[in-house]
Amino acid sequence: MIEYDVDELYQKVIERVTPEGKLLKVEMVGLGDVTENVLHLEWEKNNIRKKVFAVFVELTQNVIHHSAQLTGFKQQAGTGVIVIIEKKNAYEIISGNVIENNKVQNVVNKCEQINISSADQLKSLYREQRKKTVPLDAKGSGLGLIDIARKSGNAVKATIEKIDGNMSFLELSVTINKDA
Repeated sequence: MIEYDVDELYQKVIERVTPEGKLLKVEMVGLGDVTENVLHLEWEKNNIRKKVFAVFVELTQNVIHHSAQLTGFKQQAGTGVIVIIEKKNAYEIISGNVIENNKVQNVVNKCEQINISSADQLKSLYREQRKKTVPLDAKGSGLGLIDIARKSGNAVKATIEKIDGNMSFLELSVTINKDA
């Protein structure tokens, strides 16, 4: 398998971040360090902290389960980046990982379906998805993106940058308003 430079891909994510944003962590750090920062947003209302943490966890799981670039014990964990940006009125959480080109359209379609759905439609979609039988080889239940949209109250933005004929870099971005 071809290895892609995650540091380089991470830099591209950082370069797209608006200059007004303040990164909670600029350098790539371990999951534990970032989680600690998310949990210690003491200056935020508890419901905002919970939303930031929930979206952070869902996006992290997305990277772990769906990245085409694997690492860890028996090459079972996906490699990618997670960035949390504090802005004046919101937090933006961005994940990025390598994905196979043949899976790109499915992710884009899911995001489009979720983004045009009302809160009630998302609730129904979530319930329907929970009732479905999950194949044994599935890496998740298909609830992650729906859950992200429900918890954040905002769209899940998917940005795709083609790397080569086989792989692309998928960036998922979610905003959580501070006044929510």
